[in-house]
Amino acid sequence: MARLGKGKGKAQEIVRHECSSCGESFHHFDVIRLSCQPEPHNYCRDCLRGMFEASMTDSGLFPPRCCKGHIPLSSVQDFFTRDFLAEFEIRRIELSTPNPTYCSEELCHRFIPPDRIQASVGTCRGCNRKTCAVCKSPQHDGLCPEDKDTKSLLSTAQEKEWQQCLKCRHMVAIDAGCNHIECPCGAQFCYECGKVWKTCQCDHARVDRIIYTDPNSRSGNVRAREAPVWPSPLQLDCEHRPNGGRFDRYFAVNGKDFIECRGCHSLFRRYIFECQDCNLRACLNCLRHRF
Repeated sequence: MARLGKGKGKAQEIVRHECSSCGESFHHFDVIRLSCQPEPHNYCRDCLRGMFEASMTDSGLFPPRCCKGHIPLSSVQDFFTRDFLAEFEIRRIELSTPNPTYCSEELCHRFIPPDRIQASVGTCRGCNRKTCAVCKSPQHDGLCPEDKDTKSLLSTAQEKEWQQCLKCRHMVAIDAGCNHIECPCGAQFCYECGKVWKTCQCDHARVDRIIYTDPNSRSGNVRAREAPVWPSPLQLDCEHRPNGGRFDRYFAVNGKDFIECRGCHSLFRRYIFECQDCNLRACLNCLRHRF
């Protein structure tokens, strides 16, 4: 709180709020207050813009959220330009559209909204190129022909145990990791069966696909059949609530090593934050916005 001086015998004060992301103090008109639980969080203009801009390029952060609660665009729209709001709306439609269509022109490849698709033919709003919404190829006469290459790909996918995204139908192949797949289109599904994530009875990971980060190994990563699975069922279901308003810090063994965030995979020197309920170690932004 800052004092400006005295007027008519009373001190005039300007209320300032601390940003939950950068820790700086700002005037109340430069801060948005979110109704998070168990305590509200404040965000300054720059941090809020950064959060929304990051969500435009990282589907794991879309829609923008704090403490697992979505941030309504209508409540923060005064902090953004009209051009950004229009671009954000297009991105929202793109991620919510099943089997989206993109311009068949390789140099364009812009998303074609459903309202620009008629009779299974989409018209790009950028270059006006027409694309078949069924096979995603340039517009053609008659019914969409059966693609032999697609049949061959599906056969190979079945042989190699690849999986198709249930929303955009893009092919996904993994060599290591858990069965939780988050497609760039925003869909989350099980790699084993292809169903929506957390709706099946499959294991969280296959043992032969686990990569375990061993702090005692020089190489760091070890493929091991008896390695702990991440994320564990406990970490997937945990609410990641801060202990007493703050997450505990997990320090590196020798105080100098870097520690990797489990969410964004960024490296942090000396320490990282840890959820005391499930022991998930991640940066503050991922604990609040990604998981």
